[in-house]
Amino acid sequence: MFHWLNTYWGLLASIAAAVFALVMKGSELLDACVRLYHRVRGIPDVPASVSPEAFGVDCNTRYGFKFAFPKTWDRSDPINSDGSSYSHPKYDSVRISAWGGIPIEYLTGGRCTSDALYVSAGTPNAAEKVIINVPSGKYETFNVQGKLIRDRIPGVRSVFDTNENGRKCRVMTLSVESVHGVRIHVCCHSPKHLFKSFEPVFLHVCDSLELFPGAQFG
Repeated sequence: MFHWLNTYWGLLASIAAAVFALVMKGSELLDACVRLYHRVRGIPDVPASVSPEAFGVDCNTRYGFKFAFPKTWDRSDPINSDGSSYSHPKYDSVRISAWGGIPIEYLTGGRCTSDALYVSAGTPNAAEKVIINVPSGKYETFNVQGKLIRDRIPGVRSVFDTNENGRKCRVMTLSVESVHGVRIHVCCHSPKHLFKSFEPVFLHVCDSLELFPGAQFG
């Protein structure tokens, strides 16, 4: 026994030293591996900034809503003024969109009523993997005979996984319905492997959504 230890004590000492170094430097090695993985996949090492100065405010007077958008992202607008979209200047598949819609009751002259099924249209379907599905928690301030009233409105915020042309994507949506029947949607989209880096931005955009009275449907 002692002869065996005497013969291999150098090897044992080397193994012990290697294990000790791995334990002491394990976090550094792990960080290096993570950085290498991020570099290969094109993932930012630092999550996108959510500092106030990094955002502007997009105001849609047609449907009466506003939301924060990253100032450095590229903007595009639909011809019908329903809303606007922003894409990351480097990762063009990372996108934020917000738009409003007129309920069918308004178009047909019917009574505008809250339609929970329509609000849920912004949530994933059965073929998509739901990560989170919670009430929006949004409120609207509106004028009733000269008095401003703050009221909670129906809506839902969801995060789900989907496939687009064979590519794994993760989407965060926020869908709400105002007391006037206007439906407003926010959609934050990215490849799944980039979602964690941009999740703080997506949450900030959804949290920033505000509704105001005086929407014009023209």
